[in-house]
Amino acid sequence: MASILKVDELQGITSAGDITITSEGGAATQSLQQGLAKCYFQNNTLSAYTTAGNTNDSFNVSSFTDSTTGELHFSFSNNMSQKGFSTVANASDASINDFATTNHDTVSTSGSEIILYDTGSSGRIDQPASCAIFGSLA
Repeated sequence: MASILKVDELQGITSAGDITITSEGGAATQSLQQGLAKCYFQNNTLSAYTTAGNTNDSFNVSSFTDSTTGELHFSFSNNMSQKGFSTVANASDASINDFATTNHDTVSTSGSEIILYDTGSSGRIDQPASCAIFGSLA
């Protein structure tokens, strides 16, 4: 018989903010909080972010700024604890070869920036983009 556990909040015994989970094989443990995305967003066109309410989906993003062609700066609703967080970003359009990268010169605990490129022309492009941030919240 299956059990259902319904709770509104989990707290660790040693530290309230530290929940450890055991791997599928039982040989390793990992901090639950470290494995969760702390920020993400997805849109259909980069320039659509300049108008409020045009994101398809987002979490922990307070604002977007379309800096110039292919550059998107975003601010966090809740800051990261340090600038050493990991960013996973991509651009996608079936008609061109494109990719996204983080602009490490603009990374801060309060936000970051991604740059979108067409690898065929090496130019910056405004394309659909997705991004997820992993690391520790402040």
